[in-house]
Amino acid sequence: MSPSMTLTIVAIRNHALGPHQILKEPDKYSSHPIVLDGVSIGTLYVKPSKPITPKWLDFFEDAIDPKSLRLRSSSSAAVLLVRRNGKMFAVTFGHGRHMLEPEAIEAGFGLRTALNGIDADRIRSMDRRTLEAVSMYTREQASRESSLSMFDVNVQRDFLRSVTGSPLDSDLGTRVTGSDALTFTSHISIRTLLTKIDAWFHLSTKTAYRDHFGWVDNLADVRDSGKVRELDELLVGQIRAQAWERIWLAPPEIVDWSDIGGFKFRTNKESQPSFSELELEGYFDDRYRSPDDERLLHNLKADSVFVQSRFHDTDVHKWRVYRCVCAEVEQSGVTYVLNEGKWHRIATEFATAVRTFVDNMSQTSVPLPQCENETEGSYNKRAAKAGQLTLMDDRTVKAASGRSQIEVCDLYDKGRRAFIHVKRYSGSSTLSHLFAQGEMSALNMVSNVEFRRNAGAKFPNAGLEVDSFEPRRHEIAYAIIAKPGKDDVTLPFFSAVNLRSTAEWLKLMGFRSVTLTMIPNAQ
Repeated sequence: MSPSMTLTIVAIRNHALGPHQILKEPDKYSSHPIVLDGVSIGTLYVKPSKPITPKWLDFFEDAIDPKSLRLRSSSSAAVLLVRRNGKMFAVTFGHGRHMLEPEAIEAGFGLRTALNGIDADRIRSMDRRTLEAVSMYTREQASRESSLSMFDVNVQRDFLRSVTGSPLDSDLGTRVTGSDALTFTSHISIRTLLTKIDAWFHLSTKTAYRDHFGWVDNLADVRDSGKVRELDELLVGQIRAQAWERIWLAPPEIVDWSDIGGFKFRTNKESQPSFSELELEGYFDDRYRSPDDERLLHNLKADSVFVQSRFHDTDVHKWRVYRCVCAEVEQSGVTYVLNEGKWHRIATEFATAVRTFVDNMSQTSVPLPQCENETEGSYNKRAAKAGQLTLMDDRTVKAASGRSQIEVCDLYDKGRRAFIHVKRYSGSSTLSHLFAQGEMSALNMVSNVEFRRNAGAKFPNAGLEVDSFEPRRHEIAYAIIAKPGKDDVTLPFFSAVNLRSTAEWLKLMGFRSVTLTMIPNAQ
């Protein structure tokens, strides 16, 4: 039997691409035709390895001679390009994945293949990203193989990025992980490699995944290059119009925030400004770019984001700016989102269901005045006085021993038993905070008697239910202040998905109603 080993396979998005389009620096790699029994398998490209001295040795400065430790290591990297079934595949070894041009990789090949091939009752881990402005990355791992129902998946809000499990067909391997790439562990040799590639490719063409993972189709990859160009032009148009509420920057992968010292848009030099947050405005200011630049799209794809380490003078991440852009555009009634450098089409049925849900949400019966282009705090004070409401804005309550402080709400209507959460509209990230605030407060009111008692003590005249709490008697009201001169707010799709998920959860908790009210704002 062949030895067990782990291999990674990447599908190339266009069979016509050659090594110079697939590999980052093909001229720097040595190439080796792989021929077995007179039959060509493919071509192996090998990157020369260099001895590396660990960076942490600098810490000891002159206290020790680094040479005496003999700490030298090197990393290996190679890629085998194989043509099968009219497609090109790259089999990577060592750090070979970093030898590939990201634009040459077929998005979602590994995930689609793995979902078709794994046993839904033998899943080991799932990586997900929430579909909202403040994206939450989740890696959920089970201590042993478990069914899909054991994982905390929100089918409305979660974008599946990776899955690991055991294949239904043991001949394919003992474990498989799918994202853009497909990584599997199997008894395999160079003589059986092509057979394995054929088998995995066959699985990639199936739709069996819909039996258990049909929700992943809420987002579909846009693979047509012509359509991608059209969407990029729409993106450019929105940037030039400075429609920042539907465009923002976010890290395209899981990062260790404890090691993030800042973001730069130029090389890691002390003279270059560093930003604590990743924002498009910072990119334009620092790179001296203009949204009206004719080469705007080219610049987004050519310029980079450098992520500084807090602990040493190096960049821990480097991404193209375009890959960090999150955006949504509309074309012919269809919603498209840009995420991690890839365009996705929102399933029409899903998009319609989300929009319909939000459109059918009731407004609160609590009388809320128009905003006079004032601060959120000033508005809340005026609204409380006008409607004889309890002002709770910016006054937090301790949830329980050792836990963080939580804001009950901004305004409370004793007669209608309505918790009113108010936020000025400034984009999806602000709305994510608003919806989360309402959900967290409601959860603590229902389940945490200490939180209720602390809230009752801080707001003795509010009339809060303290010793017992019946959610069916209460309303959770979300109120969004429009931009100056506007009467209404059209929620970005990310925010609409978030609101629908939050509202349904609050209703499951038993609340009487969850309402949405748009507050007009004077010029």
